[in-house]
Parts: sequence; C-alpha cells; structure tokens
Amino acid sequence: MLPISFVWLEYLIFVAVLIGFPQAAQAESQWVQIPLLSKMQKTMGLKGGEGLQMTMSISYSSSNPEVVYFSSDTAQVWKSIDEGKSWVSMHSGFDAHGARSIFVDPFAPNVVFAAAFLGKSYEYANTKKSMAKGIYMSTDGGATWEKVFDAGFYRQEQTRGNIFACDSRSQENGRARVLYAGSYTDGLLRSEDFGRTWQSVGLAGSPINEIVEDPDASGTIYVATEKGLFAWRGGNVISLGSGLPDWPRSISAAKGGILYAAVGKSGVYKSTDKGKSFVSQQRGLPFGQTFTDVAASPVDGNIVYVKATQGLFRGPYFSHDGGEHWQAAEDWDKGDIIPHDNLFWFSSPIAVHPRDPLKAIIASNGKGMILRTEDGGKNWEYSSTGFTGGRMTDIAFIDEQTMLFGLFDHGFFFTEDKGETFEGLSETFPTASKTIMACTGNAGTLVGIVQPTSQTTYICVSVDKGLHWKYFEQLNKLPQAAYAAFHPDGKTVYAGYYRSDDRGNSWKELKYAVMSMFAGNGDYVYTVDALDDTRCRIIRSNDKGEKWETVYPILPFSYRLIQKIAVSPDNPDHLYVAANWNGLWILESGQWRQVGPEQGIVKDSFGTNFVKLVEVDPSVPGRVLVGKWAPGMGQGNGVFESNDGGRSFTNITGNIGPELSVWGLKVSPYDGSVFVGTSRGTYKMVSGQPTNQVNPPLEFNRLIGY
Repeated sequence: MLPISFVWLEYLIFVAVLIGFPQAAQAESQWVQIPLLSKMQKTMGLKGGEGLQMTMSISYSSSNPEVVYFSSDTAQVWKSIDEGKSWVSMHSGFDAHGARSIFVDPFAPNVVFAAAFLGKSYEYANTKKSMAKGIYMSTDGGATWEKVFDAGFYRQEQTRGNIFACDSRSQENGRARVLYAGSYTDGLLRSEDFGRTWQSVGLAGSPINEIVEDPDASGTIYVATEKGLFAWRGGNVISLGSGLPDWPRSISAAKGGILYAAVGKSGVYKSTDKGKSFVSQQRGLPFGQTFTDVAASPVDGNIVYVKATQGLFRGPYFSHDGGEHWQAAEDWDKGDIIPHDNLFWFSSPIAVHPRDPLKAIIASNGKGMILRTEDGGKNWEYSSTGFTGGRMTDIAFIDEQTMLFGLFDHGFFFTEDKGETFEGLSETFPTASKTIMACTGNAGTLVGIVQPTSQTTYICVSVDKGLHWKYFEQLNKLPQAAYAAFHPDGKTVYAGYYRSDDRGNSWKELKYAVMSMFAGNGDYVYTVDALDDTRCRIIRSNDKGEKWETVYPILPFSYRLIQKIAVSPDNPDHLYVAANWNGLWILESGQWRQVGPEQGIVKDSFGTNFVKLVEVDPSVPGRVLVGKWAPGMGQGNGVFESNDGGRSFTNITGNIGPELSVWGLKVSPYDGSVFVGTSRGTYKMVSGQPTNQVNPPLEFNRLIGY
C-alpha cells in the first residue's frame, strides 16, 4: 500500500491536470480545454464542464469507490478519482465514438472493459462495417485501450443498463478471470481468460439490455433482454419473470433474492424470489411515464433509485423502503449551479456507491450533465467538472475578448472575456437551440445559420449581443456547406444563399450559396458549381455574389464532397478545398494539386483520409490547418498543420489524440490560437506557446495503482 502522503501528492497532480495547472512544455502539441463555464460557476470556484453529450453507462470501482468511470455515446470514456466530482477524458487507443456500457473489474480498479460502438441504432450502425466496434480493455486505468473482441453493440434508446458482469468466484491474481458481456445479436458472451477472448454461450438473437450477477449465488447471471428475463446458471438458460407485463428495460439485484425491474410504461416491479415472480410497486410514481432505469444499493436493497423518460422533465425517484413508497427528488440542481434547462429526457444510467447506499451518480441525459446525491436521492447536485462535450461547429470572433460559439445540437454560447466564462443563449433564443451551421458577428450584431431539423434551416439576427433575435424563417434554402461572414465594410453580411447589405435587417437571395470570402476586399466570394456526378468546379464572384464569372479548373469529384473552401488572405486565387474522402486540394498558380499522405496528412487507423475542414490563419498566409474525421467508422486522426502553404503537414493533435474527429476548426485573427470542436468539447492551442496538459499521464495511473 502506498504511503498516504504519496497518494495525496498524486491526487493533487491529477487535480492540477484536470483544472489546467501549468505543466512543463512537452514535445507534442498541447491543448487546453475550453469548458462552457458560466459566470456563476466561476464565482463559486468551479472549473466548469458543460457535459452536453449522452452518457450511456456509469461504473464505480467496487474495490476503490473513489474511482468511477462513465461512457458516452459520442465522447468515449471519462474517469474520476474523487467519487465522481470531477472527470478526465480517457481515450487513447479508443477508436470508436463511444461505448454502450462500461465495467470495472471488482477486484482491480485499473482493469476496465467497454462495449464500444458508433452510437447509432442497430438498423443504422449495422450497415457500417466499422473495425472500431467491439469489446475494449484497459489494464492501466483507462490511460490506454486495446480492442480484444469484435461484437455488435448499439444505442438502445429505452435502456442504459450495464451489460457486463463477472463470476466473483473466479478471482485470480487480483482480477476476475470469468467475465460476461451482453451483446445485441450474439447473445450472452463469456470469457474465461480475463477478457482476452470471448464466445457466445446462449440467448443469441435476443438483444440484451442489462446483466447482473446474483449477489446470493456467485456465477449466476441475470439477463434482461427485449424478449424477457432469463438467468444463466452453469451453462443453462432459465426463463424468469412471471408477472412482468413487458420486457425489462433495466434490472438490479440485491441480497435476499431481491430483483427490481423497470418495465417501460408498466412502471417498476419487484421480485423477492430471485426473479421467478414479480409484483408491481408504483406507489408515489407518476402515471403514464416510461420507466427505463432502476438501481438498488448493493449493500442495502431497500434503497432504490428509478428514472422515467420521454414525456416528463423530472429528475429521479427514490425509495428507502424497498419500493413500497417512492418519492420524487426535492432538488436536482442543489445550489442552482447548472445553467441549462430541460435536464431530463432520455434514459439515464444510475450507479449506486458500492459501500454507501445514500450516495449515487446519475446522468441527466437531457443536457447531458452528471449529478450526484449524498442523501439517498432527495437532493442532487452538479458533478460535471471537467466533462466537456459541447460540440463547436463555428466561432465568430467579434473582438479580442468577445466570441460567439455555435454548437451542434445546443445553439449559441457567448463570451466577452476571451473564453473564461460563457452565457448560453438558448433561453433568449429558444427556436435556435439546435445545430448552428455557421455564425458571424460585428460589434453588437450576431448572425447565424440555424438547422433546427435535418432538412430545415433559417437565418437569425441579433443586434444586442443575443438578448433579442429576429428570425428569417423564410430564408430556408439549405446550403451545401454553410458559411457566414461579415464583409470588411461592416455592413454586408453573407449567410449561405443570402446576402444582407444593411447588417442583417433585410436579405437578398443569391444564385449560389457563398462558401467562402476573400478577406482582402470582401467583394470576392466563392462557391462550388456541379458539372455532373463526377466533376465540379469552384467559381468566384467579384461583386458580392451578383455575377459569377471567374471559373477555376475542374475538380475530379462530385460537388457533394466539398465540406469547406478556404482562401489565402493575401491571394484571391490561392484556394484550399476540404473534399471529404478525396482529401485536401490546393489551387496554386492556376493548377489543382491533391495533398495527402506524401505531404504529411497521413491516413487514420481505418486506412482512410477524410478531410472535413480546412482553415488558413488570417494573419499568416502560409499557415494552414486541416481537421479530419472518419464518418461511419469511428474517430478520425485529428488536426494537421502546415507552415509552408500546404506543401507539408504535421499532425498536431498531440495530447487530445491520437484519435479525434473534428467538427469545428477556427483560427483566431487576433493571436493565431487554434480552436478545435470535438465531441469531447472545445480545445484551444495557443500559437507558438506550450499550453496545459489535458489528460493525466500514463505514469500517474501506474503510480497510484489506477
């Protein structure tokens, strides 16, 4: 056992890493988190963490409850070493988007398993032959991950149950040798070699929602599926669940033969005979709700937590008498810390502390916040420090201090102190609380292209920094790749197919959607013109989109591939085109050249080279940034930088990689700082300076035994 002083030293190192305590400069590129911290949170001394991504599973370490992990559908895996008060992303080697479930070996807090997936439904994800999905294992506390088995795991909307368990009799060398995992199509999987190899042992074709070991009979596994409740015992599958009116979305076992089940619209049921028969327990629960999540304390089966979904913005319910009476949480934002509304909606995983039944963690899964209770569910409080997940798609740089962040799914966030604190504008801007495709700003005027649904779009304008908005819902022509910019004259605004000559008060439709602007004069704007299914060309207007007369050489791919056009700030004929799986193309001296692995934009772990975004530093024309992704497969390989106009590139993903899909990429015109939007939140790299380390070093996990 480590000396207590040493443990505390290592803990302080972890906290320093989490909050951005200065570290020594390192050889690789270093990025710092930009949490969407509210002014009130800063005043209270919090470090921020907006969440905003869907949490799929939460798992305590039974042998060291200070260690907790959770998995996301799009933001991979996160870890806490302070019982869930603060979090750090643990993703190295994790090529999938996220994980359907996560599990900590009950005997070894540094051994973790994750059911990695693409975060989509079976119907969608099964069509994507990704190498990323399957069972991943970490033996160093999540610092690095290795895929050990290929299996199908998918986002199951009506459940967030844990789909891992172990045979607690099988402890060898400080680890569980026999483990189980519930798959979607291959049934119950079993490993007899510490999780290295797996095979199906039954229930194939029955999508599994949750599995749990019987606390009174080690080695017996309860299995909740979409076809009913079963037990796996000694190689035999036994049908259970008499009295259940529907299939169990979630189950939880307690000593004394107790088993709880959340049964959708039928509510919560309880068994006292090891799942053979169930009775309804609804007293105090609201009628007409869909119950998807239930979790009982492993040390006191009378303390139970449940959660309803889809239809009621309420927090969790709890019972301290074994489900005889249920009560709603009195407060699920103790201290009024959370700046978001509509916290609860989807199914939400619940994890109860393995030793203290009054402590539990839940993911709200409306706005994706992590909440904790220490009084058995009466009060819940913000516990998301470090968990950043706001997926930035665009940034409008208003001045050196002021920025407008546009997010995927979650609208606008505004900062006037260079990103120290943010104000969410969704309350003043309720109809634009969805995806921001592009945004721009000038002085007090903000302009955005909003996509409230997949097939609709409109323009919004505020002249008072987001306090009030004017909506132009008739301006709904969907651009190929959204772009918005103020002309240097401060009056003209481009927003997709539309142009305003009076700072957004009125708009004119253009023949083509503007996809880029030459900052040198603002009159030159660019778009893509389709020739046929295999060819396109970039064309330019020299008069703000009135006539499109300048035609550049033909590009040998469909216009649909173009994600972004960037223009050198000192040459209107020096262009950069991000063309998805066709990579990066550069127009120089009237000729296109394709840029790829030979120039340093290397392929990702899937052998693909999808270029989503390209940006040119407004102040340094030769500095070019590229953002990668791997749609339908998993994580891309991050951010690449060129300092010679695109002749050579270097991967600068550094400490937020090596795997990373980029959703937004912007360069500050004031100091050259690079901002990257990801499913793990926004990160910033200050130009020419070493910044703070984001993730705990591998040595930390080894030293402290995590």
